[in-house]
Amino acid sequence: MSQTPVNGGLPGAGGPDPLTRMFKRLRVSFMVQGGFSVVAGILFLVWPFQSATAFVLVFAGWLLASAIVSAVLSVVRKQGSLLGTLVPGILGLLLLFIPEAAGAALVFLVAFASLLVGGLAVALSLSLRRIGFTAWWLTLIAGVLAVGYGFLALFNPAAALTGLLWALGVLLVVLGVVLLVLGWKIGSMSIGPAGSATFGGATFPGTTGTGGTGPGGPGTGGPGFRGPSMPPRRGSDDDVIPGEEV
Repeated sequence: MSQTPVNGGLPGAGGPDPLTRMFKRLRVSFMVQGGFSVVAGILFLVWPFQSATAFVLVFAGWLLASAIVSAVLSVVRKQGSLLGTLVPGILGLLLLFIPEAAGAALVFLVAFASLLVGGLAVALSLSLRRIGFTAWWLTLIAGVLAVGYGFLALFNPAAALTGLLWALGVLLVVLGVVLLVLGWKIGSMSIGPAGSATFGGATFPGTTGTGGTGPGGPGTGGPGFRGPSMPPRRGSDDDVIPGEEV
């Protein structure tokens, strides 16, 4: 016999706890995303150019699909715009037929950004030194490295693109490991009988519903709630009309 949900769709006694179901969904989501991120990072580290080409082709397909959907909506439902159809379509075709141009454009964009950010970091480090900031040399080193990478990207785009793809691979692997560990930790959370969650040795208390029994006793009050104080009930002998006792 199926169990009828109570309290607005929540399962009754004996059914799975909503927090438990939420933790299971989060664990599966984090574990899947972390696995894909680790695999993508390893691919970028082992085959950087092939992985970048595959990524560009997938991105081009997404742009073309977006342009097609925008065109269909503009014809059928009179929604969308011509600019929203042409721009993704043209970019998708360019990336699909000349993916090398996307890589070259990305390298030169990163080169100019590195030169700009590196120059600003060097100027900032000198200003920090003048005002007496002790860790000004960290900003100087970061700025010099950024400027050096910018010049490397301008004069040797292939090496700069390889370094950029390797950095992306390392970042994806680290992000994937973090997601996997987080998913594992969430999966190890346990729900106590009073709705409290245990995570990493720490216990988080749950909330007591309306009409439940709290630490202060039954009722809707919280801990230590005893209700309003009432005057003592008077007995039958106390119901005397003034003057009758004379």
